[in-house]
Amino acid sequence: MTKCRREPDAMDLLEEMMARGVLPDLQTFSGLMEHLAGAGDLKGVHRLLGLVRQCELLLDKPSIYI
Repeated sequence: MTKCRREPDAMDLLEEMMARGVLPDLQTFSGLMEHLAGAGDLKGVHRLLGLVRQCELLLDKPSIYI
């Protein structure tokens, strides 16, 4: 979705997944974070990092996800 410039839809889908109990993996989060960071949306990146922590996913090497 981000490749098609549908970032808001991607974020909505992510939130809907989580609301339904489907937890995204680190690859899902890192792809979104990479796109948001490239677009200069640091607030979005921080928001996703909060969701990663909320999902209790481990970041062994956080710098590769940002």
